[in-house]
Amino acid sequence: EQLPGLVADGKLTVVEEKDIYNVISYTAISDEKLSAEIAKLPAGDQEEVQEKIASITEKSSQGALADMCVFPAVMLVAYVLLGLFFKSRGGYQAESLEEQH
Repeated sequence: EQLPGLVADGKLTVVEEKDIYNVISYTAISDEKLSAEIAKLPAGDQEEVQEKIASITEKSSQGALADMCVFPAVMLVAYVLLGLFFKSRGGYQAESLEEQH
C-alpha cells in the first residue's frame, strides 16, 4: 500500500529544506506535510499508515545513530593503539639539545 500524494515524479512531496546555523543544509521529512497527506486517507487506513511510518522512522533513527558512532569508535581505537606504541618505545623522554662534554 502506498500513501497517495507521498511521491510525485519520483520525489517525496513531504520534505522541506532545513539548515543548521545557516551553514549545513539538509532535507528532512516535514511532519506537518506528512500529517496532511495522512489526513486525506479514509479514516480506517490512517491509523495503519501512521503505525507503519512510526516503525520505519524508529528503525532509521537507530540506524543513523549506529552509523554516526563508527568514526569516533575507530578514532578511539587508533589513539589507544598509538598510545600503546609510544609506551612500548619507552614513552616520553626529555632530550638535551646541548652537546655533552
